[in-house]
Amino acid sequence: MPVGKCENCQGLFPLETLFGDGPVSCPTCGKKLLLDIFPSILSSFRKGEKAETIMESAHSSCFHHPDKAAVVICEECGIYLCSLCDLEVEGRHLCSNCLKKSKEKLKSLKADSVLYDDIVLSVAVISTLIFYFAVVTAPFVLIYSIMKWNKVNVPYRRRSKLRFSIAIILSSLQIIAIAALIIYLVSER
Repeated sequence: MPVGKCENCQGLFPLETLFGDGPVSCPTCGKKLLLDIFPSILSSFRKGEKAETIMESAHSSCFHHPDKAAVVICEECGIYLCSLCDLEVEGRHLCSNCLKKSKEKLKSLKADSVLYDDIVLSVAVISTLIFYFAVVTAPFVLIYSIMKWNKVNVPYRRRSKLRFSIAIILSSLQIIAIAALIIYLVSER
């Protein structure tokens, strides 16, 4: 069982309750449990450092890297993680599998997942098909594409700037076509 989580109600144990002898009562549901203390629970975690190699047999190893010392436990599935595998999101420590499963629940990932390049490309294509809208949408697409050019970095997807480029080309061609049409209509009078 992961340290700090009740197997019955999934309630969290305060750190001070983990160091008694014998069974510990869950503060949420009251069930008595025997806990195994994770050896690195008292050590400080330093971000940006490479994972430590296990020196003593008493230390737990990372689930994915058996030769590396575990520094945290995944708060969803309970596997031990080294500093390479630990993904801290919204103050929670998760493994990569649990991050993939819970990306819909995590607010910080949802907030950054606006696909601006899809928006401008869709508007550019629709205004190409229905040319009457191009008078308004073509300048919008051009300006919006330039403003959002560097907003392609969605955390869980690899995106390129191809959609922005296509939208800029389409909107530029629409603006040129509108200008040519205006020049033609003025010269006919």
